[in-house]
Amino acid sequence: MKCVYLPMSFLNERRVVIALIMVAILLRCIGLSRTPWIDEVSSISVASGSPFLESLRHYDHPPLYFVALRGWMMVSTEIEWLRVLSMICSVGTMVAMYGWLSCFSSSAGLLGALIFGFLPAALSFSQEIRDYPLLMFAFSVSLLCAEKLLRNPKRASMWVCLSLSLTVCASTHVLGILATVSCVLYMVARTGVRSILSGRIGLSLLPPLVVWAFFIFCFLTEVSKREGEWFMPQPSVALVTSVVFELLGIPSIVWPIAALRLASPALALIIALVTFALFVLFVHHLTEGSPRAAAPTLVATLGYLAPVLAYSLVVTPIFVSRTALPSIVPLCACLACFIDSIESSRARRIVVGILMVFCVSSGVRFYQREAFHPREPWSEISRIVAESPDPIFVSPSWSVDAVRYFVADESRTILALDTMSQEAVNALMSKSAGYLIMYTPAAMSAEALAVREGVITSSFAATTQKVIFSRGPISVRRIQSSSGADQRSPRAD
Repeated sequence: MKCVYLPMSFLNERRVVIALIMVAILLRCIGLSRTPWIDEVSSISVASGSPFLESLRHYDHPPLYFVALRGWMMVSTEIEWLRVLSMICSVGTMVAMYGWLSCFSSSAGLLGALIFGFLPAALSFSQEIRDYPLLMFAFSVSLLCAEKLLRNPKRASMWVCLSLSLTVCASTHVLGILATVSCVLYMVARTGVRSILSGRIGLSLLPPLVVWAFFIFCFLTEVSKREGEWFMPQPSVALVTSVVFELLGIPSIVWPIAALRLASPALALIIALVTFALFVLFVHHLTEGSPRAAAPTLVATLGYLAPVLAYSLVVTPIFVSRTALPSIVPLCACLACFIDSIESSRARRIVVGILMVFCVSSGVRFYQREAFHPREPWSEISRIVAESPDPIFVSPSWSVDAVRYFVADESRTILALDTMSQEAVNALMSKSAGYLIMYTPAAMSAEALAVREGVITSSFAATTQKVIFSRGPISVRRIQSSSGADQRSPRAD
């Protein structure tokens, strides 16, 4: 792997790196107080569960992130503070990527940090109270250590660091073991099979495998079997394309066009033409780069994505943007090395200039459309169900924690619909009115949604329903008692 070095003094390089990190931190500090969504609430519930060990064993992710989050919660449980942990991991990934790619050239390191720092997918997840930022940080550190080891296999500290970082990956997410696969393929692509046959490097790969096997086959044996609740879509060309587009940040390129299309069609058309021209110019000059320079990082990217897609095709669908997210670490490195390998300084400046325009567009989009906008309207839903003390029915059962988190009244009756018999539901509803909250994940297929709707309709066949709120993946219905008309005045549609 060979990247063209762009001369830069150490002082200037350090200033640029510090400026990039500061801008990335400031951007990630915007909107820390926004309302958490259902996955974030599940993280908080697991981390604050009691008994803690049982809470960890009943969740379907390895426990490291939740252990760290529980320690983080000892300082404060404010939502802003809980998001800071993920923000630190995201910025740490930037720094690790800079260190990794700087092994080839200063410019490659700066480009890698720039791309990851402003990539929409990385920005969106940098504040989430989830385990993905920690997984990406550990993944980037493992790739940094792998490169250091390839350059100097005798550095004992590096193979210990590689082993620890890969172990963190395996202890953070079920798919974290794919970081080990990716690292192995990266080392093989860089220097050949002999790079992983040395004793120390080979031993460094053993702990993450053992830890992962322990968590999967011994520790997480209490995970509930949720038959009929699996909502991941079947892999398809359309799904793979949409995931790749989301990871590459294509929506951040075209969002100004969609935003202005109704308000000012002429201006939207101008922006569309300019965007298309920049994109064509970017791709044209990007092709001047050397595929050989980016080949190892591309192999590392596919080393993560290919097993996820293969598992989705053969066993169970799991391929969505969230599970594919860690692949953006080697993907950003691949793009950075490809740009840095462009020999023409003029073409390289044009590509970097257009890339910076796209990064600014991504930052503006994050500020306007994501930072202050909750993913799901749980606060509004909690105000609706607070209008009366009637029971709340929830479907599916794993969304109960989110409802309890946002409904302040601890004495409120909250029941999981899919854990009750139809007779029990009808008996309760014959005496009182209530609310039905149905959570539908965005990734749920039309077939699965139809089945869930059918179950709910069957369960409440003896009652009358009125949809009072429907937005995104959540719907709220005011259900009247089957014995007579509800005397209360439900909220208008």
